[in-house]
Amino acid sequence: MTLDVVIVGAGPNGLLLACELRLAGVPVLCWNAAPGSAASRAPTA
Repeated sequence: MTLDVVIVGAGPNGLLLACELRLAGVPVLCWNAAPGSAASRAPTA
């Protein structure tokens, strides 16, 4: 399977964008990190 778009973040905006793109026939992957995982923690400076 080939993806044209990868959306990082399954919040309201990411899910809306994914749905709109799918309605237009665009292959989409919507990825969201599990809460508490290393990928979900923002770096602190």
